[in-house]
Amino acid sequence: MRLRRVLRVCFALALTIPLLAFAGVQIPQRIFRHHAEKLLADFHSIRLHRSTWADAEKLMTRWGAYGHYDGTCTEASCIYSVKLMDVLYRYADRAGPNVPEKIASAAIRLDSFFGGHAARIFFSFTVRNGLIVRSRFALRLEVMPSESHQEYEYGLLYEAKADESLRPWNRHHESILGSNEQLAQHPNYKEGRPGGCKICMLVEITFTPAIEPNELQQITALDLSCLTRFHPCMKLPDLLPVAKDWYLYPDEGEPQEPPSQKNLTACDIPSFVKARDAAGVIAVETGSRMLGADESGASNIRDFTLAGLSVLKDVGPTDPGSLTRAVPSLFQNYIERYPKQVLQPDKQYVLFLDNDSDEWRIMDCGILEDSPLLREQLQRGFAQNDLLPSDIAPVSDMERGRHNSDGPGVSRISPP
Repeated sequence: MRLRRVLRVCFALALTIPLLAFAGVQIPQRIFRHHAEKLLADFHSIRLHRSTWADAEKLMTRWGAYGHYDGTCTEASCIYSVKLMDVLYRYADRAGPNVPEKIASAAIRLDSFFGGHAARIFFSFTVRNGLIVRSRFALRLEVMPSESHQEYEYGLLYEAKADESLRPWNRHHESILGSNEQLAQHPNYKEGRPGGCKICMLVEITFTPAIEPNELQQITALDLSCLTRFHPCMKLPDLLPVAKDWYLYPDEGEPQEPPSQKNLTACDIPSFVKARDAAGVIAVETGSRMLGADESGASNIRDFTLAGLSVLKDVGPTDPGSLTRAVPSLFQNYIERYPKQVLQPDKQYVLFLDNDSDEWRIMDCGILEDSPLLREQLQRGFAQNDLLPSDIAPVSDMERGRHNSDGPGVSRISPP
């Protein structure tokens, strides 16, 4: 009889302990997913330059338990951020960076065995003068060796952030991933991946405040079932279905770039986009006498004379006089890329300039003949440059680590 009772107790414990462990992982994980879905919905609800301080206050009230801001937060100026973490990340955050590796490794294996997925989410928005002007949403999901059958852990990383323009480098010296040619297909966002991250797959989406809400929701629609499903998400399209068409990390035999963008060039980019993204825009007037002109009056841009110059978009501290002297060398560099472009005498052209390493250059396909229609497009592009201060774009902890190429190990899920 005693033996039977002992066996019953052992059997009950054998059933109860795994069930309790399963519930201890799954219940918090599903609560975490529920919070993540609500936070993503709030990110989608923001209308940049339209959502007001009242909207911001509602968000801060809703996420107060998870939110944070530095200094003061007022209608005039506020940067508010929210961080969500699953059980494993919360454990690492509370325990600090000195957790013994054996304990951390055991916790990871146990969490993964019962269907847990180590993940953290970062969301922020910026208020200026009573309006929400920037927003950002980022997620990091760890894929464990036991899930991927790889020898090492890696991360699926996603980040979507707003910026006033989509130049390769913005005014605040932050990189914007993705090729310029994409803008010929979708003018208000870029998608791209970084180099240098050996143990991650990362997609970065940068969008302008002018993007339509339905387009933003389409390109940022995460499949948050990745946080709770037993069959783990191991590739970016599992986490972000639309990324399947972007071929950021193509498998063998897949295209190295989206077929829809294969034949696009900088010349296909709308002129308002060039105006928005240019570091400076100037108008130049050609002289009446064109050197080396053919019978039709056309001349290679190597041989034109300059009759006048005006600045249409701020070129910083460069004065018009020095810019006038620099134009011949700008054209000289430009014709190496576009040797067939010609200019006509007594015409006015618009030049779209980029500032690369403090040296001006003409953007690719950056010379267009001036016209009233072009001026309308210029004003449309200029209107999207809000020229906000450099402190409006807080860098998320996931962005800080996106180029991290350290080796495998549990240390990378330590708190930032």
